[in-house]
Amino acid sequence: MANRKTKIRIGLLIVTIILVGITIGLSTFYNKKNSFDWKDFRGQIVDSIQVSSMDLHQFGYGESGYSSGSKRLKWIARNASISELNKMIEHPNTTIKLTGYLGLLKKEKYPETKEILMKSLQDTSLVKIAYGCMIYDVPIKEHFAIHELRIDSTLPPSPPSPDGFNYKQYLLQNYNLTLNDEPDLLKAYYKM
Repeated sequence: MANRKTKIRIGLLIVTIILVGITIGLSTFYNKKNSFDWKDFRGQIVDSIQVSSMDLHQFGYGESGYSSGSKRLKWIARNASISELNKMIEHPNTTIKLTGYLGLLKKEKYPETKEILMKSLQDTSLVKIAYGCMIYDVPIKEHFAIHELRIDSTLPPSPPSPDGFNYKQYLLQNYNLTLNDEPDLLKAYYKM
C-alpha cells in the first residue's frame, strides 16, 4: 500500500512538473504582435510588415544611403491603404506604428492630417531610429516635434534666411498646416 502511494505521488509530481514546464514554455513565446488583427490587410502589406518589424527608420543621409529595411518601411508607408495605415498606428511594434503615422501624413487628400499629428505628438512609445549613423531610442512624439515639425521649444531657432524663407512654415505646409496651427500642436506635444 505504501509503495502504491509513493508511485502515485511521484506520478503527480511528474505531471505537475510537465504542466508547469508547458505553461512557462507557452508564456515565453507569447507576443502581442502574434495577436494583432490582420484581417483587413492585404497579403503583400502583411508580409512586408512582418519582415520589416526589426528594421529601422533612417533619417538624414549616410555614406551608404538608406538600408533595404528603411526602403521597405518607406514602401509600406507609400503603398498601404489609409485603413491599413490607421490600423498600423495601433500596432504594438513601434517601428510599424511610426510607419503608419508617416504613411498617413504623406497621403495626399488625407483630411485628418492635423488630428494624426496631434495623436503622434502625444505618443510616448519608444522607437529605434537612425539619424545619420547614430541609432537612438526616441519617443514618437519627440521625433515629430523635433525632426518633422521643429516645434520643440528647446530647439534653437532656424537661422534667418536672406530671402525671407521660413523653414518652420515650410515644414508645416508639408502637412497642409499653417503657423496658426502651431499652438494646438504645441499644446498636444506638451500635454502629459
